[in-house]
Amino acid sequence: MVLSLVVVGAWTAPALAQDDDAAAETQSAPPRARRESDPPEDALDPDIRSGPTLAQRQAAARRGHPLDRPSYAPDPADLDLPVAVMLSFGGGATLSGSSFDAVLLSHDYSSSGALYLGDVTVLGRVFDSWLFVGGRFGGRARTFIRNDGPGGSAGAVDLQAIVMARFQLGRVIDLGVHVGGGGAVVGVALHDGASNGIAPRLTGGIHIGFRITRGVRLLLRGSYDFCRWFGMDRYGDELELGGLSAAVGLEIRS
Repeated sequence: MVLSLVVVGAWTAPALAQDDDAAAETQSAPPRARRESDPPEDALDPDIRSGPTLAQRQAAARRGHPLDRPSYAPDPADLDLPVAVMLSFGGGATLSGSSFDAVLLSHDYSSSGALYLGDVTVLGRVFDSWLFVGGRFGGRARTFIRNDGPGGSAGAVDLQAIVMARFQLGRVIDLGVHVGGGGAVVGVALHDGASNGIAPRLTGGIHIGFRITRGVRLLLRGSYDFCRWFGMDRYGDELELGGLSAAVGLEIRS
C-alpha cells in the first residue's frame, strides 16, 4: 500500500507542477489585444468606455460607413461641412391659368404652361441630422410662343427660407420633407416691351436622396410652388409662375 502511494505521488507531482506554472504564466501574461472582428466593448458591458459608443456608431452609419467598421473616426476623404449644399435643375407646369394667359391667347399666342427652374439650397443642421434650416436661391421661367411673330417670356428670381426634416432609411437612402417661403422679383418681356414687379413665394415638397459616394448624394425632388404676380399691369392682370415641379440634383454634406 505504501509503495503504491509513493508511485502515484511521484507520477502526479510533475503534472501538478505544470498546472502551477501554467497558472502563473496566465496571471502574468498581458491581456489579449482587441481584434477588428471583436464586437464593440460597450455592447458587452455598459460600464466599459474604451470602445465606440452607440452615438459614435450611429454617426458613423450616417456618414455611410458600415456598423462593423474597425475605426469609427471620420474618414479624411469625407467632406466635413457644417451645412448641406444642394444644386437642382428641373421643370414642371402651372396648375391654373391666369388673366394674363387669357390676354396672350387673345393676341394670337399659343397656350403654354411649361416651367423651367433651377436653384441652390444651403441648409445647416439644427438637431443632429434630421432637422435642417437654411435658404434657397433660385429662378424659374415660362416662354410664350406667338403664332405669327416673335414670342416672349416671363421669369422670376426668388429667395426663400427653408425648413427641412430628413429621415435616414438605411445607409444609402434618406427621405426629406420641406416647406419654405419668401419673395421673388418677377418680370415679363414681349415684343412690345417689358415690365417687372414683386411676387410672394411659397413652396412645399418631398425628396428622396441616394448616397452615391462619401459626402455626395443624388436627389430626386417633387414640390408645389406658389408664385403668382398680382397686379402686373394697369388692368390688374395676374401672371402664374408657380405649379407642380420635379427636379434632380446633387447634394454635398458631411
